[in-house]
Amino acid sequence: MRYVIILIFISFTAVNSAAQADSAVIPEVPLDLPTDNLSLEFSKRLDTTSRRFSNITVIDSRADTSRVGIYPFGLKSRPLQLVTEENLSLLLQRHLTESFVVDSGKHDLLIFIRKFWLTKFKRDARFVNEEEITLNDGLAKSEIQFKIDCYISDEDKWVPWMRIDTICYSSAKIKNAGDNKINSILDEVFEKIATTSLVIPNQRARLTYYQLTTNYGKDFSAPGFSRNPIRKGVFKTFEDFKNNKPAYADFKLREGKSGNYLEIKDAEGKAFYSNNIWGFCDGKIVYVSLVGNLFPVFRTGNGFYVYAPLMKEKRNPRLLNFAESPAFLYLPLDIYTASAFMAEVVIKTALKTMKGATIFSLDPQTGELY
Repeated sequence: MRYVIILIFISFTAVNSAAQADSAVIPEVPLDLPTDNLSLEFSKRLDTTSRRFSNITVIDSRADTSRVGIYPFGLKSRPLQLVTEENLSLLLQRHLTESFVVDSGKHDLLIFIRKFWLTKFKRDARFVNEEEITLNDGLAKSEIQFKIDCYISDEDKWVPWMRIDTICYSSAKIKNAGDNKINSILDEVFEKIATTSLVIPNQRARLTYYQLTTNYGKDFSAPGFSRNPIRKGVFKTFEDFKNNKPAYADFKLREGKSGNYLEIKDAEGKAFYSNNIWGFCDGKIVYVSLVGNLFPVFRTGNGFYVYAPLMKEKRNPRLLNFAESPAFLYLPLDIYTASAFMAEVVIKTALKTMKGATIFSLDPQTGELY
């Protein structure tokens, strides 16, 4: 009886996918990973002369506000997600208020957190081409990306004041690098807020609060990031995916000795071969290309992620590169890609069982995977 149920289930998913062959919905998959807390310490205490604002508001405009990093803990362990013990925007706002707010302040300060992420440098040479970086105390092992935009008030409008955009490398492992390097970055932020001139150049734009919040949320409402179906086709660039406008509609996936590639037909029907693309949608699942390997895209809230499992030297010819791991090894391609529902089931299972995998986060502004 069990086999009958399985056959019916597979047939149903295949029929259902056929009805949706021209588009695909990116599956929503919770990031059910072991958690590690990151401690943020604000060691620098500035004197009272630094108090220059009447109010400070911090808004976390990142796609995923629930975590500050994901990293592979080891070949025999599942990936870990880094979180802060307190909401990141509230934590930063409280400490900034304690250091800079005074009743006599002439301006309000509005800060948008654009990026706050810890990851392992040299994440995996099979997926991302990165050159070694030599520091004073050894090779870089971890990477911290931090970006904020700051605005100050001018009557009832907001004026761009300064931007802090930095990437910090450390020879320490991620957890130790986070505890040390992030605190030094935050000290630098405090120093710049205390010393940057409040004189507002006349040529700078004056924006309303509504304009700012709308602008920082527009990436999440782009066609490719909405929960509407993604059109079938090849996305040559990230902008193609973001706008849900495939550059090519006619394609076939081929497998070669050195990896998978796409046979694409242009508007005139001429075929050419390429693995130099951002990604593609086969009408059931959306894939992203990483150094010639293809991996499925999933989402958690507004955040988009790519799951890259360990690769095997001996490949099953019936499986795509992304399927070469124990979790996928026994799922033939035609079953795995039968529907987005099957993709969701397999990714959920993999996140709970797979070890040594890499999970990439997708930057909604640039399309960078980090």
